[in-house]
Amino acid sequence: MATFPGAIERLVGLLSDDVDENVQAQAARALANLSVVKQNAVRMATYEEIVARLVAFLSTDVCEEVQTQVATAFANLAAVDENKWHMAEYPGSIGRLVDLMSIGVPERVQRPATRAFASLSSFRENKVMMASYPGALDRLVDLLHEDVGEGVQMYARKALSRLSGNEVRLRWTTLYTELKFLASMA
Repeated sequence: MATFPGAIERLVGLLSDDVDENVQAQAARALANLSVVKQNAVRMATYEEIVARLVAFLSTDVCEEVQTQVATAFANLAAVDENKWHMAEYPGSIGRLVDLMSIGVPERVQRPATRAFASLSSFRENKVMMASYPGALDRLVDLLHEDVGEGVQMYARKALSRLSGNEVRLRWTTLYTELKFLASMA
């Protein structure tokens, strides 16, 4: 990326409604490929416009190839610890991922969307917000159906495990606190 200053900005600029879908798909694929490298992913996520455009194109209104590549780029960025908070907090990001985790969305789109959701759910500060997002847990459970691809199921299980693990610890902590309080009253 350092060798070609402005390359990311130009690629992101191609994620625009007035650009041909084939060009959008190629730009998104390039971003997905670049975001595989951790250093690139960290730098890319600091560029506010990339997250904005990726979230905008995490939509069922764009062609499947663009959806797939954008979801893959988003998932790659979300896999990096330094990016998890920022990406989950970006307006609309969780909702768009939840939409792409719907039954009927092609598996090649569901898989990276579910991977991104699972990655973001591993960050402690994101768990409550993500678990409480309307329909998120239901969508994850729906993805455990036998008709859903194994890769999608794996990421759905991972996300549910991460989200429920926090809830289980919270319940035990609450129970422990209540028992401790009751014991002090006796």
